Amino acid sequence: SDDDIVPFETTISSVTADYAMQNVILQMNMKLLTPDGMRITNLRRWVLRCHACQEVTRNTERVFCPKCGNASLNKVEHTVTADGVEQFGVRRKHVLKGTRFTLPMPKGGRREKAPILREDQLIGMRARRNKDADVDVFAAEYNEESFAGGRAVNAGA
Repeated sequence: SDDDIVPFETTISSVTADYAMQNVILQMNMKLLTPDGMRITNLRRWVLRCHACQEVTRNTERVFCPKCGNASLNKVEHTVTADGVEQFGVRRKHVLKGTRFTLPMPKGGRREKAPILREDQLIGMRARRNKDADVDVFAAEYNEESFAGGRAVNAGA
C-alpha cells in the first residue's frame, strides 16, 4: 500500500519581498514568489559550534558541547547554497577573559551564584525552580479571605 501513496503537491504560494521571511518560507519547504523577482540564493540559520572539538549542534539552547562536554560553544552562521553545499561561518577567537583563576572562591549562603560546571547542574536547577511554579492562585482554595488572611470578614463585624 506504500507504493500507492502519491506525494502531496500544494497549489499555495507565499509572496514576499522580505529576505528574512523568504528564508523561513524556504526552510519550511513552501513555494515562494517574489513581487520584484529578487529572491534569496542561500538559506541561513544559526547553529552552535564547539571551539574545542569543532562539533556542530543545531540546538541553540545548549550551553555545553554534546561531544566533549566543554562550555565552549560559539554561535556561528550555517549557510546552505542552492547547490546544497553547507558552509559554516567563522567567529572571532574564543575569548579567554576571566580564565586566570580556575574557580572563584566560594561565598556560601542561600543566594550564592555558584558556577555551573556540568550540564547535569542545569537540570537540577530547573527542577527546583518548577516546584514553586506549581502553585495555582486561581484554584478554589484561594479566595478573597485567604489573601486578606481572614481580615476582610472580621473588619465588617
